[in-house]
Amino acid sequence: MPAPTNNMRALNDIVVNEEKVETEDPQTIRQRKLVEWVVSHVEKWEQYRDNNFRNLWDEYYRAWKQVHTNEEKTRSSERSKFMSPALPQAIEMAVAEAEEATFGRVKWIDIEDDIMDGQKQDMALVRDQLLEDMDLNDVPSGVVEAYLNAAIYGTGIGKIVISEQMEMQTDANGFTEEQTYTKCTLEPVSPEDFAIDPEARTIDEALGCAHIVVRPKHSVQKKQSEGIYNEAPIGDYSDDRDVEAKGEVKSSIVSDKVEIIEYHGLVPSFLLEDGEEADSFEMTESIITIGNRQGLLKETPSPFTHKDRSIVAFQWDRVPNRFWGRGVAEKGINSQRALNAELRARQDGLALTIHPMMAADATRIPRGNKLEIAPGKMILTNGDPKQILNPMHFGDMSSHTYQQANEIERMLTMATGTFDGAVGTQAQPRNATASGMSMMMGGAIKRSKRTMQNIERQFLKPMIKKMIHRYMQFDPFRYPSMDYKFIPHSTMGIMAREFTQTQIGQAMQVTPPDSPAFGVLLESFFDNSSLPNKEMIQAQIKQMYQPKQPDPMEQQVKQLNLQKLAMEVEKLKSEATENYAQAESKVKQTEVNAFNAIATVEDHEYDRNGRDGSDT
Repeated sequence: MPAPTNNMRALNDIVVNEEKVETEDPQTIRQRKLVEWVVSHVEKWEQYRDNNFRNLWDEYYRAWKQVHTNEEKTRSSERSKFMSPALPQAIEMAVAEAEEATFGRVKWIDIEDDIMDGQKQDMALVRDQLLEDMDLNDVPSGVVEAYLNAAIYGTGIGKIVISEQMEMQTDANGFTEEQTYTKCTLEPVSPEDFAIDPEARTIDEALGCAHIVVRPKHSVQKKQSEGIYNEAPIGDYSDDRDVEAKGEVKSSIVSDKVEIIEYHGLVPSFLLEDGEEADSFEMTESIITIGNRQGLLKETPSPFTHKDRSIVAFQWDRVPNRFWGRGVAEKGINSQRALNAELRARQDGLALTIHPMMAADATRIPRGNKLEIAPGKMILTNGDPKQILNPMHFGDMSSHTYQQANEIERMLTMATGTFDGAVGTQAQPRNATASGMSMMMGGAIKRSKRTMQNIERQFLKPMIKKMIHRYMQFDPFRYPSMDYKFIPHSTMGIMAREFTQTQIGQAMQVTPPDSPAFGVLLESFFDNSSLPNKEMIQAQIKQMYQPKQPDPMEQQVKQLNLQKLAMEVEKLKSEATENYAQAESKVKQTEVNAFNAIATVEDHEYDRNGRDGSDT
């Protein structure tokens, strides 16, 4: 007999009350089996999550929100409730860096087409349309909240929600009409409200995952009346959440709330409404919505073209072979505990060393007199007060406690990887030098860049891809089906920008202002700035430093002048050639004349010698 598979074991987990089978119709039995199958898996996943992370997540939340409970006490005699702001500052700095790196540019995402496609304008229109829709649907707010959840809990999760919305639009003639448009939003999901297959490392690898959230009862009833949810009895909500561990007070109103389990994942096909027979173990990608863990509100196979899940998740800091990641709070919680213990011990010690205390002889104090110390108060004694009263002093506080606190704060900065310029030079001697500040800033930039690259790969790219696929499916008029390439353009954070601006400024000091390299540096300087009109400034800089285009009339005049000059050169060449020929002819004639003259002279000499008889 073959070994049972995971699907077979999952089906065996379904418990059906045989007494109800006789009185219930097959549809009701099927729906109850489906609810039991989903809830049984979700509860097992919740148990694994709570056993491993619940107490730690509560502590991270309290440390970030600065809420003191009895869990924060390090000793029974501790009275101070002070909590150091070092860890909350590290969390907020890390989230601010990620937010600035993502939305630092006006166009923070881009869509690229194939290299062989010559029509690039269509991609720019789709990109601008997507940016506009994301801004109108407040997608950046959901992204930032996911960043905050990841920094606190270690894992950022978002759910892509697609819906049809009605809006009033006015045309050019002033007529107003109601139109329907597709709305795609990102709902941030807290890890405390999320359950997933413990053996999975990613959303797609898991059997399924569930978003567990509490909603007002009237909103669920409204969706039932509109036909979005089934008319299923949802029962009563059992509020067993321990919010007191987070330093909060539980709401006493239970009847107005409904717990919604929205399951995204594989489901046995025969448990669905149009499924196969019971002996089949085929699984279908589906979305199941359950109210109060008993009422089936909605069941549907995945309606999306690519059959992908609407959940995207990322780890702030990667943990190998695990879905749940490591955040800023987890990296700095040990240093935060030590820092809180050090500062609270100092405050408790100050109460003993600063506030005055008095020792007195109780036998010599008048009966019924309550001994208290206050400015201007008179204390009655039966005898000499110098002998009866004695001030008590427990010594001075050690000055090393502050140095120890500074050192622990430095360790927290090291653990979280956040650059903290507020740390004094005593705790950080490198803060006193520019080179030391530069080294610390460079290390912090590297760690934040590593985190941002992880966010791009795991969160931003899948989110944009899923959103554009849903727009292409449900709104093809505005988003035609094309082979899009999705690239989020994350920039540098605030700290990296300042560091880069300093380097650019130093390079500009040694570059001649009239050189093309100076224009490139100047454009980069404004590109890294946060000015709202930096694109206009960059356009002006490009116009200033780009090669000037010649004037057509001036170019024509130059051409005519060149032609005229060429004609003059040719004329001079011909004249020079003619003059050279004439000069050469004259030279030859002169040579002939000179030869003839010499011959004549010789003839005369010969004749004269012959007449004298001196020559034979």
